[in-house]
Amino acid sequence: MGSAKARSIMAGIRLETRRDGSRAVATNGSRLSVCGFEVIDYKTGDPVTIPSAAIAELITLLDCEADDVEMLQLDKRTFFRSGPDVLTSRQIEGQFPDYKRVIPEKNGVCITADSRELADMMRRVSLVLTMEDIGVTLSFSQGSLSVGTESQQHGKADDMMPVDYDGDDIVLSLDCSFVSDFVSAAHSESISIYIKDRTSPVLFEAGADYQYICSPITLD
Repeated sequence: MGSAKARSIMAGIRLETRRDGSRAVATNGSRLSVCGFEVIDYKTGDPVTIPSAAIAELITLLDCEADDVEMLQLDKRTFFRSGPDVLTSRQIEGQFPDYKRVIPEKNGVCITADSRELADMMRRVSLVLTMEDIGVTLSFSQGSLSVGTESQQHGKADDMMPVDYDGDDIVLSLDCSFVSDFVSAAHSESISIYIKDRTSPVLFEAGADYQYICSPITLD
């Protein structure tokens, strides 16, 4: 696949509708998000990749309407209808990455944290970050998570919160915005974090239908 085509397909959101579980999948090569959704009336349809801008318009439409949304595929276009409103989008052609191979096995440690408390802590720590300083260091120990970062312009920030974890100490660094994006979208009281080691991709889960994967980064 050419680089331009690869960038195009990864700028979209994959919609897979199945009787046994439907999914929306998005990735930019640095992180991956998989979210399940309910299909009330299913008719056979191939997976499609929709531009993220069209999905953003669909979200705006759904925020204004209480009805369910209908989706129809026809001639390389996808139609969404909610109440009297209809949104039409082109489909992005190309092979979407095999995302199932990216999702880590749950064979490492598992940490459970309060999603609201984690979101608030990441927001506080991020206040010292700049466009160049994007990383935070997460230090897990028995019963607690410490998050710290340092910016040449704004100094240091450190914070701590309780978590459900009783294993050995683990330290790794992640992109602060990646973690913040996950917890802001997690509509559950608690989230689970699965870690194999400090260099392997980290799996975040919120409920049974939302998985999010991102890789550790190296801080200078």
